[in-house]
Amino acid sequence: MVENKAKILLYAFGLLIIVGSAYWVYSEFQDKNTQGVIEGLLSGIAAFIFLIIAPIWRKKTEEKLRARGLRLEADLVRVDTIENENKKLEYIIVAKGRNLATGQEMEFLSDSLKADPTKYLPVKLTVLVDPDNPKKYMLDLDFLDQIRPKEAELEDERNLKF
Repeated sequence: MVENKAKILLYAFGLLIIVGSAYWVYSEFQDKNTQGVIEGLLSGIAAFIFLIIAPIWRKKTEEKLRARGLRLEADLVRVDTIENENKKLEYIIVAKGRNLATGQEMEFLSDSLKADPTKYLPVKLTVLVDPDNPKKYMLDLDFLDQIRPKEAELEDERNLKF
């Protein structure tokens, strides 16, 4: 907890320096038609804020769902494969289940995964749904984290043997 506060303070300090620098550039070059520079700095500040706040917000949402989310069972439908902008494959798990609070059938998508989880997936998956907002959910894929290190160790052993 202390590490997170220290990290947030460090990011806030960095943001303060960037905002101060942007203000200095703006006040220094205000008369010299440097609108592009100012817009670039402001865009950089916005991107910095997004890159800092988004992971923190996502982690808080995940903690909230784990603490008080409604546990549902969903049927595995398929694993979609997509190619990202770096031409690497990513995998998204698609599951369907009935929300017990609303009674409606819902489709649940996982975050993109770097490794193919197909051979490790059970037929039924657990989904954590926010009781106040069913659009906020999370597929519980913690069991994959326990499998991946063992698989990675095996891969390393295979790669060592020429």
